Amino acid sequence: MGANTLTTVTFGGDRYVAAGETGVTTMSTDGTNWTASSAGTIQFTDVFYNGSLFIAIGAESAGPVTCYTSADGTAWTHQLTPVYTWRAGVYSPELGLHVIVGETGAIATSTDAVTWTDYTGAIATSEYLAGIAWGNNRFVGTDGEGFVWTSTNGTVWDYVTDDPFFRIGRGAFYWKNDWFIITAAVLHAVVRIGCQMYCPPLEVEPAEFPGRYDVDAPFV
Repeated sequence: MGANTLTTVTFGGDRYVAAGETGVTTMSTDGTNWTASSAGTIQFTDVFYNGSLFIAIGAESAGPVTCYTSADGTAWTHQLTPVYTWRAGVYSPELGLHVIVGETGAIATSTDAVTWTDYTGAIATSEYLAGIAWGNNRFVGTDGEGFVWTSTNGTVWDYVTDDPFFRIGRGAFYWKNDWFIITAAVLHAVVRIGCQMYCPPLEVEPAEFPGRYDVDAPFV
């Protein structure tokens, strides 16, 4: 893989798949031995799994290809999306819906990861949308300034709150065990449905966290 930098990794099926700069991708079934491949010249920013396909998104310097799909993490097929720099994506198994987000409030949805519908403007922000997660029957998205929105269908979004603690930057945002978990740009934080955010360290139980921050509005 040379000097190319890996920027994102996910696990799906029986394997890990990572992706990064200049189209580089790599796959491993044990986390130790990796098989490298490539997908165009895209700068990958996120890769996620829908139960049968890996979906890798980012920015393409040479054209409108900003999404690739793969069943095995090694052979990739390019898909056309609305032409934006995409930052993060998620799949809702309950809705059978993929949602990707990116620059200046860009949002697109797809049921098959092939044909995408542009919903840019559904979130009123000029900032890049940095993270999106699905849990508790809703999508939760946040931008680079820490504004948070929720949606039950991926197309109509409601503002929830804003705080610098929610600035994800190049961190992660996901749903795990009834919690939305953020690796934020400001600090490591855990956001719990029910409007409480607990500060680090993450190695202890939430009740033992040394700090707690209550946001202005509940997530539910």
